[in-house]
Amino acid sequence: MDIFYQTLYIIHKEYQTFLGTKSLVVLRAFIDGYVNREMEINPSHQSNFWKFNNFVASFYNDDINMNWDRILTAHTKTDEEAFDKFFYLLDKFLEKEPN
Repeated sequence: MDIFYQTLYIIHKEYQTFLGTKSLVVLRAFIDGYVNREMEINPSHQSNFWKFNNFVASFYNDDINMNWDRILTAHTKTDEEAFDKFFYLLDKFLEKEPN
């Protein structure tokens, strides 16, 4: 498994250590920073995470032009629930799109 996904699963188990709170908003900020730094270090390496947006949109039959975090937020009641749903969908995504 790609180190990016390994890192996400560590964060899922130890979110308080890495994020301070169980929050999709904070997780999204972490992911954006991680992906941007990864691209600076090694521009030729690209995770398949960019496909996750279409996967989430398809799961909810939603607009693919909307970001995955906004889609999750629209379909959950709390930020914490959206955080949990992210990891549920990430599992489903990686079943279809192994990296």
